[in-house]
Amino acid sequence: MFRRKLFLLTATLLLAISHAAHAANELAIGPKAKVRTIELSINPPRDLNFKTKLELSDLRYRAAMKYPQLLHKKYVPDTPTLGQLEDKKPWWGDVGRAYYGEGQNSIRGDSVQSTNLLNPFLLVSDVTIAPLPKDKVSEQDLAHKKYPTAVKPSHLIWYPQARTAEVTYEKTLYEKEMCEIFKYPRYTLYGQTALSIVNARDLGFNYVYIPPTFATNIHIGSPMKTAKLIPHFMHCGTACGYPGGCNNLSPATDWLDNFVIERVPARIGFSFWIDPPTTGKEPPDMTFIVNYR
Repeated sequence: MFRRKLFLLTATLLLAISHAAHAANELAIGPKAKVRTIELSINPPRDLNFKTKLELSDLRYRAAMKYPQLLHKKYVPDTPTLGQLEDKKPWWGDVGRAYYGEGQNSIRGDSVQSTNLLNPFLLVSDVTIAPLPKDKVSEQDLAHKKYPTAVKPSHLIWYPQARTAEVTYEKTLYEKEMCEIFKYPRYTLYGQTALSIVNARDLGFNYVYIPPTFATNIHIGSPMKTAKLIPHFMHCGTACGYPGGCNNLSPATDWLDNFVIERVPARIGFSFWIDPPTTGKEPPDMTFIVNYR
């Protein structure tokens, strides 16, 4: 038991050292802020299947450098966060996730993680994919029509001097679209919501905490007791079931995959730190708010 505890402690310390040693990026926030307020456009999802690592890095770099006002220095992809993406691999697709599941067709549609890759300043993103009704959608339909599979983000606004930013997800609009397309008299998106913080790690933050008071009309399924190391990174994994694996987000994390939106409007806030908060009273280096309406 002692050896196991020692191993876990050592692994945690090594991970913390790795986070700190490889911080590739620094944001222009607080005293280093270049602007007071800036609204960012959100790049739509797209198909990333079989692109080279160089192409993926170029897409990411261009998206980040579109807003140099938010960077203290030129953007560089963080190696521990994005360095494990593999060359010319497919990605989990939104149609694959919403309709087919694991297997040969899992890569169909826009790549689920493309919203993260193409929007570096979206520090917290909703990566939930909603199922498409198989009693109303055939494979032939999928070949000719594009269906909504996720709640879309909008209004990404940064306040660099105040070290805060927020994004709004259009849940009501998504539900209205589903009613219009499938002739539902009423449609409400239920179930667990998963949130990604991979972009926060890539942009230099290492620790995160979700204060319970920062959640309004959102049930936190796995409340946090203390700040934690940000676990998310992108790599090639086998969960998609496609031969050879797919580039995707990892790992599954209980305290990031377990939210329930009870009603709108709703919001949840994340506190981020570069260095580990030790007393519990350190103000966050950055606060990011996710709104649902």
